[in-house]
Amino acid sequence: MRNPSFLPFSRRFSSASSLAGFGALLALVLASPARGFEPLSAESSAGLLTFTGGAGQAQTGFADGHQLAVELPPRGEATSFAAGQDEWWAAGVFARGEAGRDLFVLRGSRRGTEALPLPAGGGTLIRRGATLLARGDELLGLAWLEGDEGRALAVKAAAWLGDRWAKPELVSGPGPGSQLGLSGAVLADGSWLLAWSAYDGEDDEVVFARRQRGSWSKPRRVSTDNHVPDITPALAAVGQGALLAWSRYDGHDYRLMLARFDGKGFAGERVAGGPGTLYPSFQGGGGRPRLVHLEAEPRAWKVLELDARGQVRREAAMASQEEDRPSVRLRSGELELRWAGEQPRSLAWRERP
Repeated sequence: MRNPSFLPFSRRFSSASSLAGFGALLALVLASPARGFEPLSAESSAGLLTFTGGAGQAQTGFADGHQLAVELPPRGEATSFAAGQDEWWAAGVFARGEAGRDLFVLRGSRRGTEALPLPAGGGTLIRRGATLLARGDELLGLAWLEGDEGRALAVKAAAWLGDRWAKPELVSGPGPGSQLGLSGAVLADGSWLLAWSAYDGEDDEVVFARRQRGSWSKPRRVSTDNHVPDITPALAAVGQGALLAWSRYDGHDYRLMLARFDGKGFAGERVAGGPGTLYPSFQGGGGRPRLVHLEAEPRAWKVLELDARGQVRREAAMASQEEDRPSVRLRSGELELRWAGEQPRSLAWRERP
């Protein structure tokens, strides 16, 4: 079977299994957002911050409405954003020559921005999938994908020492196919948790690894081998553990899946949305993180408010043809969705029975 991870990202959702017919292919391609310069967001004690832009220019939006222009590397695009009370960090990828890709990491505040040094490279052609590991007001580390070509990327990570990066650590070597969709979180005990989608020779599986006391665990599947594609994982630290959301193909559609990390592995796996749910992303944290995802039919962006066990407490939906994921905020208890360059749109919560 052809490795679905070799296909363009927007087509992987339909071509990743021989079960997918032309109708599913067409519907999902039409429903797939263009993976352009989506707004990234992070919440700090000062409120919600957003980071929007690419191709060399970006903008940070602060909770009080203040805007700060940010210069990115040429053809740079941010993939991860984190914020403390006084500082924020953005990481991403930029083009290096015709085929090369490398990382960038920025640190900023209201006073301006600066580029941080990069982790030591292994002489590879491609480094991408930059994922910040931060907690509170502290940047702790960075994870990324690295290799000579997109079908054989390793997962690596490095700790931030305050003025430089420690020696990169190998989390997972190249597999039989691509590894992508990297997501990370720092747990309450200070350990790091990574999840990503890895092709196992038949289909994509979501796998995870944890770093404790400076050592990484061996990557393991989140679920038992199910012979269907599991893609686009998203992690959020909650309580003493973490929540994981991803999309799973059931033979006809992609459905939203949820599971909870209990310190040893993932438990309580269940379907939380579908059919046609794609691109899950966590925004917010604490005891009630918010999970944002696209619902293909009818096309809408949905927000689920979860508790620490991953149970949905309330939800909201907005019909929209917007292709980029919105940033989400609570203002005086009311929910707002906002796309770059637009006014916020209010949503009404609906309690889950």
